[in-house]
Amino acid sequence: MRKRYIVILFLVLFLVIPFSVHTFYEKNERIFKLKSGGAAPILWKLSGGTYELDNAKIIKLKVKNKDEYLSEKKIHLTDYFYYIPKTNEVFFGIWYNHWNDYAKKDGSNFIVIGKNKDGEKLEGVHGPSATGTFEQFEYHTFNQVDDISEIKQLILQVKPINDTPEGFEFGKTIQSKISLEIQKTGNTDNLNEILN
Repeated sequence: MRKRYIVILFLVLFLVIPFSVHTFYEKNERIFKLKSGGAAPILWKLSGGTYELDNAKIIKLKVKNKDEYLSEKKIHLTDYFYYIPKTNEVFFGIWYNHWNDYAKKDGSNFIVIGKNKDGEKLEGVHGPSATGTFEQFEYHTFNQVDDISEIKQLILQVKPINDTPEGFEFGKTIQSKISLEIQKTGNTDNLNEILN
């Protein structure tokens, strides 16, 4: 009788554990790729999808240094920004844990505003979010970046936003200084590689 229970338990574990691991991986695969740089946080539909991808040149920018202040709030920035000269857009992402007190208290979405070294503001556009088991990843973009030299040094202002019945309510702004350097330039030969 005891052997029978052990066999049943073994079979249940044999089926449940792989299924659980597979389900966890499926739910979190996109976030894993976005966080590690295995996929770029580029959303073509943010710019209306009106231009041809065939000749889209992508310039990959490495974040050279990150202020620790964002990390203290447990908000993380992607290691790369992606600049598309044809559309004058810069794509990047942020992520945080679901139990992040800063995000929970003030809202679960963030607005990111950039200031370049000349003090000019780059208004961020918040794209959709990817939700994982433990983390939330947000797609962000800066529009109207005419020249890559505009964004070599940025001050990022990250501001939580709540959607209330009275309208939008903003939380406390946190700020971080970053420097970007050109990593690699790509075209359609590796466009699918960059996007996946």
